Amino acid sequence: MKQAMKTATMSALLLSAGMAATAQAHETSADFRLDPVVGLSSSGSPAPGSVGEWLTPNAYTGYTTVYYTWADGSKSTNQDSYTAAGLPLATRSGDPFGPRRDQTMPALAADSPSAHSLVEPGHMLAGVTREHPWDESNASVTWERTFSLLPNTSITFSGTATLDADQATTKKTTFEAKPNLNPQYANRGVLSFRSSLEDGWSINGISFIARIMNFDPRLPAGSPSLGRVGSVDDFAYSSDEQGHLSLTLFNHSNELMFTSLSIGVFAVAPFISPIPEPAAWSAMLLGLGVLGWRRRASAAAHNASIATVAGGAA
Repeated sequence: MKQAMKTATMSALLLSAGMAATAQAHETSADFRLDPVVGLSSSGSPAPGSVGEWLTPNAYTGYTTVYYTWADGSKSTNQDSYTAAGLPLATRSGDPFGPRRDQTMPALAADSPSAHSLVEPGHMLAGVTREHPWDESNASVTWERTFSLLPNTSITFSGTATLDADQATTKKTTFEAKPNLNPQYANRGVLSFRSSLEDGWSINGISFIARIMNFDPRLPAGSPSLGRVGSVDDFAYSSDEQGHLSLTLFNHSNELMFTSLSIGVFAVAPFISPIPEPAAWSAMLLGLGVLGWRRRASAAAHNASIATVAGGAA
């Protein structure tokens, strides 16, 4: 009985050591740097040479979340968020994306996942780390601002997205326009650049979302519709594998056009069913080999002891 208990204890320890070898920090991030926006004025009226003006201040929201499993199997969740809404108007009226905000989720334990988000003028970042596949973490930043565009003009927003991951991923760009989406919006264009794992799960990326309004945001809610009709020619975009992105909006009409633009980045470390890696398999197989040797040695000693006793009895 004692030998069986020792064997079971050693088996658990060796298998535990083997599974511990699967712990490996994985880092994922999405970083976006916006090129200077040329052509939009923030002076309250279009400046000479401009094609429109910002109508609202910078507005952004950031989220960070981690899910951690303790050694006893219990789970903890840590979440936090921030917004630009409470900041003074003067500090939110400058260049996109607004005043700097940097947030890192405090670690729950030495091996717990972490999440980090950052927003500052011309730059936003979301990043996560995770050691154990059964833990999760995510981070995101979303910015939005409304502007007007003069008749028969256009405006281009461009920048560089860097999607980093220490796992094999596939990067993909998609664009979709939805003219005459609903009575409020004449068109919506969504440009996305994401990287995905082999199973199709997107782990980081950036999105541009432009909405051409069918109402004047300067007027009270419920004001008459502008009667604008959306077209596939309202947008043009470009992208490449290095993450250079651009989205152009066109006002083909003889009327002022109102548009809201949203840009967001995200990074995710999703739950993954823990599968031992090669190093872990080696550790476990070595452990099982040691256990097998100990069992064979124990059985041989036990048989020899029986033979000795039997010989003495004879």
